[in-house]
Amino acid sequence: MTERVQERWTAVIAGNYDQAYQYISPAGRTVRTLEGFKNSMKPGFHKSARVVEVKCGTPDVCDVQLEIEYEFQGKRSKTPLSERWVKQEGKWWFLLN
Repeated sequence: MTERVQERWTAVIAGNYDQAYQYISPAGRTVRTLEGFKNSMKPGFHKSARVVEVKCGTPDVCDVQLEIEYEFQGKRSKTPLSERWVKQEGKWWFLLN
């Protein structure tokens, strides 16, 4: 599962939003279109992502703690970020908030 988390963030950082969108849960993709997802992103903003911790309340639901590095007004900073991932039909998916 952490591999899929990292793959998604690698796509986000690279600006490959079409690929990053594919990690959103099927239900989430019915609510947010690819175009809407792309419009919510800020190219060049995210610089790195690192999985810090994974806690699974059940075998099919995990909360992932990440450290995200971003650049704002020419200054780089790091911040924690929480994501929830669910396993459906044998595959892990990112849940939109």
